[in-house]
Amino acid sequence: MKQEAPVFRRGSMSLSGQDITVDAGLVFIEVECVACGSQWDDIYCLTDVVDRDNNSLTGLGHVYHDYLKRGGVFCPFCYSDDIDWGPVEVDSVVWQSASCYACHEEWSDVYFLCGIAYH
Repeated sequence: MKQEAPVFRRGSMSLSGQDITVDAGLVFIEVECVACGSQWDDIYCLTDVVDRDNNSLTGLGHVYHDYLKRGGVFCPFCYSDDIDWGPVEVDSVVWQSASCYACHEEWSDVYFLCGIAYH
């Protein structure tokens, strides 16, 4: 899934997000420094899944760990893959909301910066 990203700030740097790709537990954001024009991809890794009240779903035990290991490709409540993915939100972390068409549960995937790849 690709999505356009706005200009954002990290510390004192102004950065322009070119596009966002979500793929199997990873989010890739193509970034360009507004000042110097350098380009790279920020890579965010799926590190948590939270309910609609932002409580971690660690209480699901092995389901929680399996969900993270497999990249969040199924509903953590009923295992359905019939999911409606919301937009990707970029801040100091990356969030993506989701809801399951089968059981109607809602949750959000939380991604933290885990690497960069220079162009």
